[in-house]
Amino acid sequence: MKLQKWDYKTRKYSDYEIPNNWKCPIYSDNMDQVINCTSCGKLLRYGNCYTSLEIHNRHGFGYPVCQECYKEEWNRRRKEK
Repeated sequence: MKLQKWDYKTRKYSDYEIPNNWKCPIYSDNMDQVINCTSCGKLLRYGNCYTSLEIHNRHGFGYPVCQECYKEEWNRRRKEK
């Protein structure tokens, strides 16, 4: 599946591909649904996810990521501001 990933240095999106067998819904009514972190692939509950600051759909909505990947994204964002 192809998504978009924001690059703080170029200030542009680039293509970002994840395996087709990963479950990375942008929205779910089921907070207990087990999904993959859109960044590292780790399995976790949707309700324990953070909204990615970098990995988005074509409309700019963020995909779910785990806490560790979110912290890495936040650090990259802070360094570029």
